[in-house]
Amino acid sequence: MPELELKMMLEAGVTTVIGCLGTDGITRTVESVLMKVKTLRAQGVSAWMYTGSYQVPPPSILGDTMKDIALIDEVIGIGEIAISDHRSSAPSIAELARLAGNARVAGMIGGKAGIVNMHMGDAVDPFRPIHRVIEESELGYKQFLPTHCNRNEYIFKDAKEYGKKGYVDITTSSYPYYVDEEIKPAVALRELLESGVPIEHITFTSDACGSLPGFDPISGKLIKMEMGLPSSILREIKEAVQDEGVSLENALKVATSNPADILKLEGKGRIQKGYEADILLLDEDFNIVHLMANGQII
Repeated sequence: MPELELKMMLEAGVTTVIGCLGTDGITRTVESVLMKVKTLRAQGVSAWMYTGSYQVPPPSILGDTMKDIALIDEVIGIGEIAISDHRSSAPSIAELARLAGNARVAGMIGGKAGIVNMHMGDAVDPFRPIHRVIEESELGYKQFLPTHCNRNEYIFKDAKEYGKKGYVDITTSSYPYYVDEEIKPAVALRELLESGVPIEHITFTSDACGSLPGFDPISGKLIKMEMGLPSSILREIKEAVQDEGVSLENALKVATSNPADILKLEGKGRIQKGYEADILLLDEDFNIVHLMANGQII
């Protein structure tokens, strides 16, 4: 997959991004993600990143994920760590607990979220590794941000209960590529709220420039490959309001104040005095009219 381009962000109304490595933490480096973050910041938008990748132990910049979080301004946590997936490195519960504990301590030292972004795979009972970490350690559910929670019926069913304790992230760009498997994000938001999941526990992310692979169920061979787009977030917010009856206030939170609060992005997520003036002006049909980033119309 290619790197995210500034043009893709702006056309989607996005002014802040969080970068990470995914499946390929071998031929792609965390250092390249850091330089992409610096590039985007120089272009006038806001960007942060996770250190690591799918693999455990995860790659890092300074040879230690704790040092990355504590000492590098742009690094806010660890991710995207894969669990319950055939592409994961099958981390043990002890390894996950140590990773999350290290992220928490480094976040405390560096004034960061210190959160662990978790790639959730297709395995049945996919949240079990996180539940076991909580059961066997002093860590809490809000130390983790599991993503792809709408990827199939059974993970979404579990997410309706998990989300009452911790955060659940809905991937917007994978729809409509997997209409027979995934829960449409707009629908997912409505159903999570109806199930009693607090709105503050729900986030939308696009997984922009992430791969959207399709595997043959019998042979396991890769048979197709699509790419996520940042524009999917605004589309699903619009459809949550217009088609699913979610209030505009709640629909906006999942891509503004919620991720800003969860990831401790100071000055982000709200329009108020002292904040960084990231403003998206839409018409009544959610078409973009103007976009401002850090106080500058772009």
